[in-house]
Amino acid sequence: MSPKSAFRIEEHDFRPDQPDENNSFLNFLQGGLRLVTGAIGRLNRKAFRIGTPIATIGIRGTGFDLVCEGACVSSTAMLDPARDTVLAKFIRFFIKPAYALGDGNGMFAKVWSGAIEFQLGQQTLVLENGKTAYFKNNIGLPIFLPDLPVNIRSMEGAPRPDKVDVRDDLFGGVEKPEIDPGLYVNVRKGDVEIEGVDGTRINLGAGEAGLAGAATTVRLALVPAFQKFDRIPDPARVTVRAEKMIELFGDDAAERQEFECTVQ
Repeated sequence: MSPKSAFRIEEHDFRPDQPDENNSFLNFLQGGLRLVTGAIGRLNRKAFRIGTPIATIGIRGTGFDLVCEGACVSSTAMLDPARDTVLAKFIRFFIKPAYALGDGNGMFAKVWSGAIEFQLGQQTLVLENGKTAYFKNNIGLPIFLPDLPVNIRSMEGAPRPDKVDVRDDLFGGVEKPEIDPGLYVNVRKGDVEIEGVDGTRINLGAGEAGLAGAATTVRLALVPAFQKFDRIPDPARVTVRAEKMIELFGDDAAERQEFECTVQ
């Protein structure tokens, strides 16, 4: 990705022995993206899709670049719940000529391996290897170009994924560290004293962590990662973004008091 880009992993299920069960759906939101579809695309190309503010993209064993800026980001979001209502379609029909003009920005797509398929409402467009297209929005027809505009052609230094040397053992052969059973405590504010079954007591201050285990009670050098990066936010810092993450994970609680527990 180029700087200041964003995409969301909506679904990802890779089962090399069950190609029909594979599924990957990435939602590209803004910026620049260079992508190789990888194993899921090779095993079952229909299982790999890219959502964009302009269209949904299917792949055909593919490597491609996407750039989404300006109107592409702000005015044609594909996941807008009001987009497909009868009223929205009625309004777009009458303002289509003005709407299709956009503001000079939009989405650029360039294929450098295979082909990609755009689903634009009821229309389907296939972009072949070596071709470049520009979309003002999800209404007007695309414009075919000889290449990406010069100012975005370098993708701000983002390399093509197929040109990056990735070690074969990068994701393999790493054993997950064992987590000792027990009560893990990390302190954000004030002091907490923990006592284990062995009778050992440890006083923990702000920023410290400890474990009251089945056999021993110890002070930990670091806050365990599963606590430090817990998806449930600090009750004092429940932001709008945090609430959306909570909803994404299916938790009902979204108010600060619903997370907060005070022990005296």
